Amino acid sequence: MARAGTGEGRTGSGAGSLADSGRPSKGSGGSKPTAPRDAGDAHLCTFRVGEQRYALSTALVRELVEVTTITPVPRTSHAFLGVFNLRGEPMPLVDMALLLDLEPSPIAAKMPVIIVTLGETTAGARIHALGAVVANSGVVPQASAANLLLGFLPGSGAEPPVAVINPAEFAARLKRVAPRQREKR
Repeated sequence: MARAGTGEGRTGSGAGSLADSGRPSKGSGGSKPTAPRDAGDAHLCTFRVGEQRYALSTALVRELVEVTTITPVPRTSHAFLGVFNLRGEPMPLVDMALLLDLEPSPIAAKMPVIIVTLGETTAGARIHALGAVVANSGVVPQASAANLLLGFLPGSGAEPPVAVINPAEFAARLKRVAPRQREKR
């Protein structure tokens, strides 16, 4: 099934599990980290969107899957890619790049997706690459547009810093684009 305007097809059977493909990194940098600021728990799930590495609290990330088939939903936000089959349940899928105010992600035959649960909203967020689960060694605060980021985890060696997403702002953006889910009976 092709996404309108892309001409690219999708095949396969929905979603399959992915293993963590990264390695843990330790924070070391010029700025002294502060205590974690609303980043969730002691661990963060890292991933890449575009060239930037991002992180969300592991408390928000339910699982990682690979999506191969998306069913488009007419008259929805540009950031809403459609729905996919997650073990027999329809799961909304959003483009993480658009939620982060970046250029839209290209559609691929196999797309890594993080399943996030924020309050009553559960959805898949299409990312570009999986990272690792890292210790939340402390977020170096930095002001960001629209409070999207809490700050950064310092990089290690040649690794660049990791932008830590503000869960409250992420939840607000996700709720604006992902359709409401029906309650299970």
